[in-house]
Amino acid sequence: MRWIDRMSSAWWSLILAEHDTEPVELSGGLLKVAIGFWLLLPFETFESSPTFAVFAILPEWLWGCSLMALGIAHILSLRSGDLDRRRHGSMTGYLVWFSFAMVFVFTNPPAIGWLAFLMAGLAQLWCSLRLGGRA
Repeated sequence: MRWIDRMSSAWWSLILAEHDTEPVELSGGLLKVAIGFWLLLPFETFESSPTFAVFAILPEWLWGCSLMALGIAHILSLRSGDLDRRRHGSMTGYLVWFSFAMVFVFTNPPAIGWLAFLMAGLAQLWCSLRLGGRA
């Protein structure tokens, strides 16, 4: 029995197995674009807090352009309706946001930003798994 079939029999199946992923995918793509745009603004985000210091291994413009490109690609895959590209875009979102969350936990544990990134990452992971189960 596939995981998606087992999930359908659970009480929480209405939330996880039956809802469409499009709104979560769209918000994940827009979040990547928004944070990418933020990093392209003319001030030094990485120098503002020790939490961000580890990201300074690459310049902010490179982070910003990369996040914007990933976000735009994710939004375009949603528009095209290609399930494989949507699943890959969601998995990429999961890897990005989960990585950010782990960096935040290890560099500044008392800060709560890691929780927001973790939740965004888990939402993208749900999309990726849901789309994989549908394909």
